[in-house]
Amino acid sequence: MENRTPETGMKKPDQTSDLTGQTCPYTVIGVKKALKPLKKGQVLEAIVDYRPAVMDSIPNFLKKINCPFTVAEVETGKWIFIIEKSDD
Repeated sequence: MENRTPETGMKKPDQTSDLTGQTCPYTVIGVKKALKPLKKGQVLEAIVDYRPAVMDSIPNFLKKINCPFTVAEVETGKWIFIIEKSDD
């Protein structure tokens, strides 16, 4: 598992976006903005601490744009999304 983080076992990110302290719609805007410069297949790590965004807004957005993702709660009230960009 050379291309995975030891903490989560998820793919290592090409870029990280720390969205802690942000609420909707700014969490989705932050993910969208961070994905824009990435190329197809590159990975974004988004750190989020706003539960409604984790449970609803961000997953719905990522499904809409067909980006595969995983999410894990790394500590109470803090989640990490690992998002693979699906197209350029």
